[in-house]
Amino acid sequence: EDKENLLEKDRKEVICMSASEAAIVFFLFSFLGWCMEVLLVFIREHILVNRGFLIGPYCPIYGIGVVFIIVMIKDVLTLPYGIFPVFLCGMIICGILEYFVSWFLEKRYHARWWDYSTKPCNINGRVWIGNLTLFGIASVIITMVIYPFLITKIRMIPDHIRWIISIVIIVIMGTDTLLTRFAMAA
Repeated sequence: EDKENLLEKDRKEVICMSASEAAIVFFLFSFLGWCMEVLLVFIREHILVNRGFLIGPYCPIYGIGVVFIIVMIKDVLTLPYGIFPVFLCGMIICGILEYFVSWFLEKRYHARWWDYSTKPCNINGRVWIGNLTLFGIASVIITMVIYPFLITKIRMIPDHIRWIISIVIIVIMGTDTLLTRFAMAA
């Protein structure tokens, strides 16, 4: 029993993120999400398209989703760390996030960045069961395989350098958000 408690303690230390770590994880997965989106469109349409809402090469919804999943599963909901709870939590959290972001972007900018209304089992064309299933699978892979490896590498970076990286990320993405808002308002 003591060995199980030590393993649980070690795993919790890996899962809990500081603000600087969260900013780096957010940025990395925002960039990786953008790469995935651009690649999928390129494969389907044979053209390079910036699939992000912002000017830069990142889709913040992916970064937010990953950080939410990691924080919610262990730090807030304290779910058991099994495949099914992580899968289900990933589906629900990412589904709510995707629905809200779709709704917000449509209300704010009178445009839809995605529409699943032609797919089966969708909710108002904003989310559909296919993507929810992929979000669940990705949540399992990210939280159980990628994130524990990634966070150990991020924690090798000295604290002051991590904070500088985080501030740079916030400034770059904050500036991009303002420029995008001004460009869309014009």
